[in-house]
Amino acid sequence: MLRSAAVVVVGLLLLCLTGAVAAADAPARPVQVDALAASGPPLHTSAAALAASLSCAGDVSGSPLTPVLLVHGTGSTPQGSWGPIYLPLFAAEGRPACTVALPARATGDEQVAVEYVVSAIRSMSAARHGRIDVVGHSQGAFLPVLALEFWPDLAGDVEDYVGLAPTLTVGTTGEVICAMACTAPFQQRRASSAFFSGFLAHPLPAGPSYTTIATLTDEVATPEPATSHLDGAENVVLQQVCPAKVVDHFALLSDGTVHDLVLDALTHAGPTGPTRLPVTACADALRQGSTPPPSPRCWPRPWPTTWSPTARRRSSPPSRRCAATWRPAAPTSTTAAGCSALRASRAAASTWLDRLPAPSPRCCGGRPARPAR
Repeated sequence: MLRSAAVVVVGLLLLCLTGAVAAADAPARPVQVDALAASGPPLHTSAAALAASLSCAGDVSGSPLTPVLLVHGTGSTPQGSWGPIYLPLFAAEGRPACTVALPARATGDEQVAVEYVVSAIRSMSAARHGRIDVVGHSQGAFLPVLALEFWPDLAGDVEDYVGLAPTLTVGTTGEVICAMACTAPFQQRRASSAFFSGFLAHPLPAGPSYTTIATLTDEVATPEPATSHLDGAENVVLQQVCPAKVVDHFALLSDGTVHDLVLDALTHAGPTGPTRLPVTACADALRQGSTPPPSPRCWPRPWPTTWSPTARRRSSPPSRRCAATWRPAAPTSTTAAGCSALRASRAAASTWLDRLPAPSPRCCGGRPARPAR
């Protein structure tokens, strides 16, 4: 019996040695998890749609100035956010500037919108053969941070990030607006959103210089400055630089002092340095050489029926001066078409982080939705 046991043990040892040799000779299998961690989640939006969303002015590949990507916010467009001030001033400076048009004016699932930002950064960096700068406003300031956190390769493509009133922490915006029917970006700002919880739990990558600019008189990103605070960034509160400034969420795009802070970040190593601004910076209500943007009452927004009871009553142009630029509101989540689109978006949202939170019961609950006009 002892002899038989010895034979069995020797056989097992030989079998283990044979397996180890075979394993050593076998080609290494690719580690899919590591590959995903290095490049981030795959992009599900078509390459054609992503390419068509990017528009550039200037020589991205050969300019001595670092190109900048401008990302607009919820309910806006590239021209609406950046056309009146930043695009003309960057053109006059000779700085290449690109804009990305987010789908549905950035009123849809942010898990889809961020893919456009990821693609834009990669495309510009590839054309540049180097790093670029990124400036965003509101949701357009949140999406680049989201992209940098979940697509690690982008950290090597971005030199400076500047966010104007980004919503980077759980504030009151989502809860207040979603007390009524609200669109996806506001649903994804609620404290109960698994999407936003996942964002908050993810670390910010090293590499880029980070700057955020907030205003204490912001009526959208609330409460400030906590909502726009980003650990590891130079977090500038406009009223700490210019105590007498009264600048709201949308006026950040046109304020001259804010532009000075943005330009300082883009032209110096590291984040912006408020102490480098001239003593006259606080007198800049509007950047010299620029034209004021149209009144917010004239902006063609796709979400007025979900913004406030006052905005819900806007069914005609607010004034004759605005009539040339005013457009009727597109269907939102309070219409039958909007509810159907929201359901479809939620059903298809099994993407890399989270499913879209459930639509508000006031939108698609037991009571029938208001018919689209």
